[in-house]
Amino acid sequence: MRFARFLLLGTLVSATLVLAPLQARAADINEVATGFSKDNKYDFRLNVRYDAIFKRTALNREYIGNAAGIDVVKDLVFKQITHRLNLRAELALYKDFALYINLPIILYQKARYGFASGSRYHGYSGEQDCRTAHPTNPWVCNPDGVNANNSRFVQDGLASGLSGFGYVDSSGNNIPSNGAVGDIAGVGVPPDYMVSGGVAGPRSLFEGPGRSGLDQLHLGIHGLLFSQKRHPSFPDWRFGVEFRIAVGKVMDFTRTPAGDTSCGPASENNWNCRPSLNKAVGRGVHEVRFFTTASKFSNLWKGGGIDSFIHIYFQMPFAYKGGSFYSTKYDFSANFGEESKSPVMKAPMKAGIFLGGEFIVFTDKVKGHKISIELTGMIEGTFEGRDYSEAYELLAGAPALNLYCDGAGGASSTNTSYDQFCRNAALRDKLMYYPGITTVENFVRFGVRVGVHAQITRYAKLSLVYSLTHEQEHFLTTDDAGEDNINVNGVIDVDTAELNPWHRPVINQAGHRIRAQETLIHVLSVGLKLMF
Repeated sequence: MRFARFLLLGTLVSATLVLAPLQARAADINEVATGFSKDNKYDFRLNVRYDAIFKRTALNREYIGNAAGIDVVKDLVFKQITHRLNLRAELALYKDFALYINLPIILYQKARYGFASGSRYHGYSGEQDCRTAHPTNPWVCNPDGVNANNSRFVQDGLASGLSGFGYVDSSGNNIPSNGAVGDIAGVGVPPDYMVSGGVAGPRSLFEGPGRSGLDQLHLGIHGLLFSQKRHPSFPDWRFGVEFRIAVGKVMDFTRTPAGDTSCGPASENNWNCRPSLNKAVGRGVHEVRFFTTASKFSNLWKGGGIDSFIHIYFQMPFAYKGGSFYSTKYDFSANFGEESKSPVMKAPMKAGIFLGGEFIVFTDKVKGHKISIELTGMIEGTFEGRDYSEAYELLAGAPALNLYCDGAGGASSTNTSYDQFCRNAALRDKLMYYPGITTVENFVRFGVRVGVHAQITRYAKLSLVYSLTHEQEHFLTTDDAGEDNINVNGVIDVDTAELNPWHRPVINQAGHRIRAQETLIHVLSVGLKLMF
């Protein structure tokens, strides 16, 4: 409801600006290659843009041990840096309609997971005195700093196999790291991570692989239904559709780069025998985006004015690559109580609105020079769906989430609730290894973008843009236990098809879910557009 109010308010404000007195021109966000006219028979444009993206998210966990209901307590901090190169070519088809192709190439992407900071750790001076003074309220004395001794991710076995942490074998027994002297909730803690005299120990849990490559190829067509240049009383009103085709290798993650050498050829029938860890960035999701943009220029001073605009888009998945974790072989909704009954809408849908304007501060029509300053506000919504979240590399292949079944397809050796999955040979092979994607709660992004656009000749334009975005806090693990659709008795019955094969109580049950908080995304972009 709140998002709808923002959308309505933004539309009204933007409409007021767009319908102001005008003079012909087009905002950078609303430019279309235009050809087949007397002064410009052919129009081809090439845009090269570099993006540096810095993202930080607090990955916190629900906790029920403070006798005050369910709290959300600090745990890990996720930091990711991405260097991206966008190559876009656009060709005019007829007058104000054009075809374009865009390649968003990930040059480098790396995630780092560290423990949340604080001034007190287990063993801090006065901790025991505090607990003695508050025997019925021990949470008053809880450390506010996180390390391997009190991290829920470590205690729940989600860190096993990372940065020297031990594995849990197929019988659920802990295999500690070499030389480990601690054992927290059945998980070996390496000596370097142990707390000594309240000293925190290493602040980094682990770093993911350096990834690079291409996820999707963007192919689109767009055009102006109304053109301010052709009809000064009209706005520039653009419509378009863009197909985002998954072409890159699907990203995967395992706890051992080479797998277990005793397994022989790589196989998905055993989690420790998965193909070696890859450095791909693809999700295997084909998407379609519909968008419209309206802009108008108001000549408010000599040689300049304000070009206000509104941009709205809606994006949805429509198909998946066969090798992705969204493919048919991972769709169990026909036989089990999987949360989503639609085989098409597994990945999240997205929508957004951009409201802003370009302030034209200098124009030289003779030499073709123009300088403008952009100020844009944005609201984007991501709907609930299965996705690669900030916790993806923490969850993919985690021993606490994998299913351990005996070779004959008998009962699960870790949780009897999963016995029926182990008895199903086809299902067992797919669920042995937990892929890491989860059902992420819907959330909204709020952001602002400022930039400078400088047309240095008639044929070239430079852009420098910075954006800051904040994500509304949301849960990353919300897979339901199943659907009460067989023995309708108000509960999900164990060992029936009511169970959701993707549900894992250690991360999906209330009191254990992962919550993304305090997310900030910084993006710095430098672009060059060539117009022929």
